[in-house]
Amino acid sequence: MNMKQFFVFFLIGLGILFLVYLAFNGHVRKSLSKQISLSEWKALRDKYRSEILASNSFKGESRWNELRRKVWLVDSHDKQFRDAWVDFQVELVDKTVHDPTRTDHHELWIQEMTHYPGSSMRYEEWVRKRLQDPIFSSSLIMGKPLIREKLQYPLKQITFSKSHIPPTTRPETHPIGH
Repeated sequence: MNMKQFFVFFLIGLGILFLVYLAFNGHVRKSLSKQISLSEWKALRDKYRSEILASNSFKGESRWNELRRKVWLVDSHDKQFRDAWVDFQVELVDKTVHDPTRTDHHELWIQEMTHYPGSSMRYEEWVRKRLQDPIFSSSLIMGKPLIREKLQYPLKQITFSKSHIPPTTRPETHPIGH
């Protein structure tokens, strides 16, 4: 076999490997991100809501993670999914705000808002109100007011994002008026 034949076989082999890679990669991505519509996601959210709100429930945490994965893996670029996810985080905080055993969950739910500053902008006043709430200002983890810091982070992102959006396209304050 001369060098020319070797090179041709080498290129054919690379081509076959590349095609196998593309086929496998597409298959894995489809199996990981089983498509789900927003209405299906909302139905799951409604089904899991009571388990997630149950105090310190392992099953609730598992259900919350399942919903989060669906937002991240399936439609994290879909504004409606992001908005629904942020709305749900706010709902969870509001419904458990006076439960001191949920401090770690409050931190997590508020941190989730930082992943979607565009969707969180609607809650700027809500975040400011929560910053004034004694429960959040006195929540200490390792001697630090961690939740207060977590609340300030989305507020900083919201302020930064608003300064880079033309005034005519800025979102309105959320109509619920938390």
